[in-house]
Amino acid sequence: MVVTFDYSGVGLSQSGNMRDISVTITDWAKFDCAAMIETVSVRALGKPLYWIGHSLGGQILELVPNHKHIAKVITIACGSGYWFENMPAVKWRAWWLWYIIVPLSIRLYGYFPGKRLRKVGDLPKGVMNQWRKWCLNPEYMIGVEGGTIREKYSSVMMPITSFLFTDDEFMTEKILNLFTVFTRIL
Repeated sequence: MVVTFDYSGVGLSQSGNMRDISVTITDWAKFDCAAMIETVSVRALGKPLYWIGHSLGGQILELVPNHKHIAKVITIACGSGYWFENMPAVKWRAWWLWYIIVPLSIRLYGYFPGKRLRKVGDLPKGVMNQWRKWCLNPEYMIGVEGGTIREKYSSVMMPITSFLFTDDEFMTEKILNLFTVFTRIL
């Protein structure tokens, strides 16, 4: 059995006006991911559960309260999102995104109109603001959320296989090394 889902407020999980959706990345982990794990655990009838996460989907597992039900984790292109460590060709676009586009578009629209801007997709204001804070901090989410996140990372004890790509514009060698440090905490 394979399960995929849309986080609250995006894709098929969006209902109503995007401006009225009040959700953060932390909410996605605590509620959406936890509900998905709970549902699949019941249906899997004792079979091991594997978590496959791309980018943010691999970064937030430690925030999922019932992640201990997962037997193995596979992450794809998952590392720190700190903007300053992006490849040079992307760095100026990341600066423009985080310092200009995101604050202005959220102020104008009440959410991040990513589809219109051809970036990421439409995202609720709380999600984009939290992600922005993480991406502006050299220690990414740990630098923003503090020591409790570091403790939560250390609670993830299942085997993790990470697929990283040397030509990934967002994951420079320094970011990959930083992610390796984070996964050693595990």
